Amino acid sequence: MAATITILIDSKLSGGAIGQVNKDLTEMDKTARASGGGFTVLGGAAAAALGGVVVQAAQAAAGAVAGFVGDSITAAGGFEAGMNQFAAAAGEGMADAGLATEDFQELFLGLGAKLPVSTLEVQEAAIALVKGGISPATIAAGGLESSLMFATAAGMELAEAAELGVKMLGTFGDANMTAAQQAEFLANAQDVMVRAANASTVNVDMLGDAMLAAGGQARLMGISHEELTIGLGAIVGNFGSAAEAGTSYKNFLTLLQPTTKPAMEAMEELGLYTEETGSAFFDASGAYVGNAAAAELLQNATAGLSAEQQTLAFKTIFGNDAMGAAANYARLGGEGIDAYAEAVGSANGVTASAAATNQGFGFAMENLKGTIESVQIQIGLLLLPTLTSLTTIASTLINAIMGNTAAFAALPGPLQSVVTIAQQVGSV
Repeated sequence: MAATITILIDSKLSGGAIGQVNKDLTEMDKTARASGGGFTVLGGAAAAALGGVVVQAAQAAAGAVAGFVGDSITAAGGFEAGMNQFAAAAGEGMADAGLATEDFQELFLGLGAKLPVSTLEVQEAAIALVKGGISPATIAAGGLESSLMFATAAGMELAEAAELGVKMLGTFGDANMTAAQQAEFLANAQDVMVRAANASTVNVDMLGDAMLAAGGQARLMGISHEELTIGLGAIVGNFGSAAEAGTSYKNFLTLLQPTTKPAMEAMEELGLYTEETGSAFFDASGAYVGNAAAAELLQNATAGLSAEQQTLAFKTIFGNDAMGAAANYARLGGEGIDAYAEAVGSANGVTASAAATNQGFGFAMENLKGTIESVQIQIGLLLLPTLTSLTTIASTLINAIMGNTAAFAALPGPLQSVVTIAQQVGSV
């Protein structure tokens, strides 16, 4: 009769799946013996190997499950803290919009699973938006998702992209806009900035910095966000910094209406000013003629001048801080501005740029991480109430043992008995 190989299984596992495997193998051996022989050495070795693999697999699975649950609790705890921060920043705006924390919890988890960003980053972007004055209703209406996609398309940090969107809305948005209109403005403004950057040699954050420097004056002049984006995008790459470009353009706008006699006379010589009609850069109603028309006026007015004469004229009219913008517009003319505007219209916007970025193995991995994290948080959120309750009880119990009478009174009767026993043992 062939030798029998015994497979030893940990007694702790004998009642479970591993125990059942051992039992099945034993029964198989008995049946084989009854028919004239037990397991062969090779068969026994295979059975032993199978048992070992099953044990190892069970141990690995148990460890993986424990690790996943532990990570879920940690992720859920961080998510819960982020939700508390968002709720605190949103204040009454959430209730005023008829929304609850649970609505944003679902939104954040959904975006974390959908986009190649962590749920924590989603929360940080939402907090940046609401702290910047974007209403919770606007965030829920699409403002948050468009800002996340904008950051991806522009290659910017989420919080930085959110802050830029907030400032653009604050400068060019209408206070009477509905939440849906604000979300639409954000999406459109972000899209044109990405297009403008893709049609030039500068990136979005540089263009954004220039726009922030000039935005207030542009709005005062009746210039729209899109016109400012195109007007600055066409020239910002010719300056040493975004701040320099924005400041030069801002001062350029201010000085289109001459305030000194030398500037007035220089403009009059160039046919850009008359006492009867005033500055040629404003129409009969006093509205700014626009960047393309202004560039055309400057180009035509200085076409016959030498470089020296042009420099003197621009310095007299616009001064050192604004002559850079004037010179760039004179070089481009209306045709140059229009050509750039056409290039902006043809360039990739947020959706196309994000789609081009969000592909390949790296994107797939980031997206998978976001999906797993979202699942972990949802699992962890189911466990947190129980864990929080247990933690509170444990803390109260310890305080009671240490002699805190209020903590002792808060405990149920059985635990008070435990405290009394523990104190008696400790006093022995």
